[in-house]
Amino acid sequence: HGYPSMSLPRTELRNPDAIGLAKSSDENILGLLLEKQTEALNAVHSALPQLAKGASLIQKAIIENRLIGYAGAGSAGLAALCDYLELPGTFGYPVDRLRMLFAGGIDNLKSMKGSIEDSLEGGANDFAASDLSEN
Repeated sequence: HGYPSMSLPRTELRNPDAIGLAKSSDENILGLLLEKQTEALNAVHSALPQLAKGASLIQKAIIENRLIGYAGAGSAGLAALCDYLELPGTFGYPVDRLRMLFAGGIDNLKSMKGSIEDSLEGGANDFAASDLSEN
């Protein structure tokens, strides 16, 4: 990166397990990827009650024809965007009832500037402009 690690957000720090990865065998690299994905999936288990509550709230919003908002940044924002795009085509949910807040806006999809995704002010401004708070 060229930056002191202390100034970077935690999500941008290099994983110490990845040091020397370029010199590892494909099998070792794939094993590390699988290990980290498994750790991520295991972390979801403790969040199941909150996820179930969120799913219930989304179901209620759909039944009541309310706004549904997605928000994200970086690769997580791309995953949110994919889900957002599925609702109208696959489930027939009205596009005018959906909001997508992507850090940095549509222009950031072209270059994915990492500094934008860490802006609390930018996120607050996007939310205020979305009309989600009124719904």
